[in-house]
Amino acid sequence: MRPLPSRSAACCRRSCSRGRSPSSPGDEDDVKRDTASAAFRLGLHALVRLKAYPALSAAVLDQGAQPRVRWWPVAFALSRLEDKRALPALLTLARAVSVRARLR
Repeated sequence: MRPLPSRSAACCRRSCSRGRSPSSPGDEDDVKRDTASAAFRLGLHALVRLKAYPALSAAVLDQGAQPRVRWWPVAFALSRLEDKRALPALLTLARAVSVRARLR
């Protein structure tokens, strides 16, 4: 059996690659717990709690260390781990046009 960080990362990565969470959901989906975006958000929180930066970056960052998804849970997760490798992605998210990506 694979360790928990790699399983959580695989779940988040599948959500990104299938386009389930390509952008932030609407307010009505943001509070629901039974949607793909909620599963993605909870997977990110699990990776943060496990302090699993390599798994998190594999799930939400592309080869150029840029975020695949510009949504506030990605910025939250990257900032909570306080890893210097996340800085390029955090700067990209800070410059995001979407207020939801910047302020949440």
